[in-house]
Amino acid sequence: MKKNSLFKVVGIVILLYAVLTYIFPTATSFGVLEDIERSQVDIFTFFRIIFEAFSGFFGIIIFVLLVGAFYGVLKKTTIYDQIVEFFSKRFRGREIVFLVATIVLVSLISALTGLEVGLFFIFPILISIIIALGYDKITALSATLGATVIGIYGSIFGGTVYAISNQMLGLDVYDGLVTKIVLYVLGLAVLLFFTVRHADKNFKVNEDATLKYEGATSNQDSKNKKDKAKTKNEKDHKVDEKANNVKEAPIATLLENEQKAKNSKRTVWPAIIVIDLVLLIFILGTTDWASIFGSNWFNDLYTSMMEVTIGGFPIFEKLFYGITAFGTWFSPLRLEYYSIMILIATLIIAIVYRLKPKYALDSFIGGIKEYVVPALLTGLACTVFVLLFHYPVFNTIGTWIMTSTDNFNIVTTSIFNLLSSVFYVDVYYYSYYVITYVAQMCEDPNLYPLINVMFINLYGLAMLIAPTSVLLLTSLSHSEVTYKDWLKYAWKVFVTLLVVSLLVFIVTMAVMNNLLSVFVVLAVVAVVLVAMMIVGMWKVFTKASVPGWKAIIPVYNIIVLLKIAGMNPLFVILMLIPVVNIVAGILCYNQLAKRFGKGLGYTIGLTFLPFVFMLMLGFGNSTYNQEN
Repeated sequence: MKKNSLFKVVGIVILLYAVLTYIFPTATSFGVLEDIERSQVDIFTFFRIIFEAFSGFFGIIIFVLLVGAFYGVLKKTTIYDQIVEFFSKRFRGREIVFLVATIVLVSLISALTGLEVGLFFIFPILISIIIALGYDKITALSATLGATVIGIYGSIFGGTVYAISNQMLGLDVYDGLVTKIVLYVLGLAVLLFFTVRHADKNFKVNEDATLKYEGATSNQDSKNKKDKAKTKNEKDHKVDEKANNVKEAPIATLLENEQKAKNSKRTVWPAIIVIDLVLLIFILGTTDWASIFGSNWFNDLYTSMMEVTIGGFPIFEKLFYGITAFGTWFSPLRLEYYSIMILIATLIIAIVYRLKPKYALDSFIGGIKEYVVPALLTGLACTVFVLLFHYPVFNTIGTWIMTSTDNFNIVTTSIFNLLSSVFYVDVYYYSYYVITYVAQMCEDPNLYPLINVMFINLYGLAMLIAPTSVLLLTSLSHSEVTYKDWLKYAWKVFVTLLVVSLLVFIVTMAVMNNLLSVFVVLAVVAVVLVAMMIVGMWKVFTKASVPGWKAIIPVYNIIVLLKIAGMNPLFVILMLIPVVNIVAGILCYNQLAKRFGKGLGYTIGLTFLPFVFMLMLGFGNSTYNQEN
């Protein structure tokens, strides 16, 4: 991989915006074109802005570095490798189950809580496990980065995502709820389709269940193969040489080997529990409990804790006063809270696994060094926003786009939103500056819920490919995947999701304007899903050497499907009985999956998302085998 490719991508965006300051006039604010003036960035100011970005967004940079420190401590022991081995062994032969479960779980956490950048904490370990199971890096990124993006794309109760916009627009989390859920479900279906399809094409069975992911390059993989190919005499010679060198080995090396030997005998569960607890704290802190459930339980508990004294000394106030109650971690300070939790977790890992202080410190620093590049990329991405803040050329461009139509327009608003997302790299500032402006442009307050959903949805979509996306840059850098390679895969997902978004927006607006009823919309959705199912069945039938047109005929298509699955056609009677048909359907889908060389994961997928997984069976590279 070209190590500097991501720096070039971000650098091009920064320079492009700097050039735009010499082409377009600057508007002091959105919609105020009478104050237009020329304001070009100079060389000295350009570098000052870079410094300002790194200092102003220091919190997110520290967060990324501390994630590296945490995994640095784990990786220098055998615990990290053991965790990867632990999960890879248990899901060997059921790889698709882990992949689908990861996508669903990560996307749900993001959609329900508003966690976005905070989820990067679990990316390294999830990526390692997915690659150890035999999938490539693109698949691993799609299941982690992609799933998080879908959570923003279809954000339902996202605390961080909606905290500012709801307040400014006078909305609550339940406004536009149906549209949010529809977007999430459809977005999840699209991501599952593309991820599983790509995974099937690039899956390789790993003979070694202990295979680890260290972001290694192909050169490292080649080296490992050569090591395995060594003769017995060469290995014996190496062992003898190692034995001779032990006497002369530095004390630090001996201590390190001793530490690894001790850790190899320890269980992985303390580390797994610590990782889960950190994630749980992130979820508790970021979820807007008051707005969703009307509960002030965490606020009341926090207040009570602050009032506790021991001998007149406010112990909890002195220890935790700097951190606010769970359910309020919405501001940019949330990253500071995340960083504190990660730092504490790192210390706990060092204590639990009895790391010697010097060894733990070296591991801590080593982990930070490995994540310097992602941290630098994060700072450069934030430079784009700071540059925009001082030289708001985009205010002029945005005003031109929004005023190109007389009234609120879905297409122009979507274009404006996608462009805005490239420059407003943090959702907090994005909500503050952009959403409120569009609300001012819209004369109908009844459309505010739709506007809110539109902007959050398209912001999440932009984070999938935007060269300034913090989530994207850190994930690509960590995985050592080029922006070009990711774009080759992601552009299809992006275009599909964009089409889905526009259709949902248009239908929602039609319903709000009483042009369509909810029942009509549901009917249309049902027709689309049935059509997807029929298309998938048509391709499955043709793979099994059965005429595709038989998929169109109701009931008869089920009989044919049963025959293809190797089941008795009379089973169709059970398929028509309520409740019983659920069990019968699962059995049919299980046998069908086996005939195409698929396992439990596809059975689950066909059961809950048949219109997606039937398409994947039909259009995927799997072949029909009557003997299975």
